[in-house]
Amino acid sequence: MENNYSSPYLKFEEVFTLEDVLKVNTFLEQKALEYKPVVLSEDEKQEDYLLELEKDWKVFTPHYNTSDYIDIFGKGEFLEVCKEKISELWQDDKLERKTYLKLIKFISKRASNPEGYTFCEQWLDSIIGEKINELESQLKRFSLLFNTLNQKKETLNHLSNDQIQRAREFPTYDLYSGQLRHISNRHSCLCPFHEEKTPSFVFYDDGSFYCFGCSAHGNNAIDYLIKKEKLEFREAVLRLC
Repeated sequence: MENNYSSPYLKFEEVFTLEDVLKVNTFLEQKALEYKPVVLSEDEKQEDYLLELEKDWKVFTPHYNTSDYIDIFGKGEFLEVCKEKISELWQDDKLERKTYLKLIKFISKRASNPEGYTFCEQWLDSIIGEKINELESQLKRFSLLFNTLNQKKETLNHLSNDQIQRAREFPTYDLYSGQLRHISNRHSCLCPFHEEKTPSFVFYDDGSFYCFGCSAHGNNAIDYLIKKEKLEFREAVLRLC
């Protein structure tokens, strides 16, 4: 009986002729001759080297907590450092905000169309706005340290529900002292609990945090301070209020 079955797949020789194959080979040979390996200039090599040094510096630089700083400088001197830093940050923040407002006013007068104004405003936000956010974050951090160190010990046993709630709602990522990258509803960074070169630690907008490297985790800023600063619950709440 005659077999009428035919394969749904075409054979190579039914699609490509010998002439086609020769053309492809010629084309590939030409491309191979044109190929030139990438050779970095001395400046590019130096830049790569400096980037690697920066990565190593971030990984191997010791990360001190508040207790460490107090042990090094003493409570009184550390309070003075906080006061000076708060004053410096406040002045810088004030100056950046004035600059931002002046530029916004200038752009609003000169922009010929809404699209141009929006573009310039976004550009300002990406430069000066980011700097203002960083200054505010540092200002919060040093103000928090200063207020905590000024708390009287007898107040540690008197926590109200309002204090606890405010502490739980504190943005946990504002307690981080390194570089943060904001993506969608989270901030990623190098883990504060173990040494690493690639960021695996995440702060979520609801206050929780998790490390995909060492599994450190928590639900809010209170948990973060307890783990990072080795504080008791009451001390952590008072620092965040």
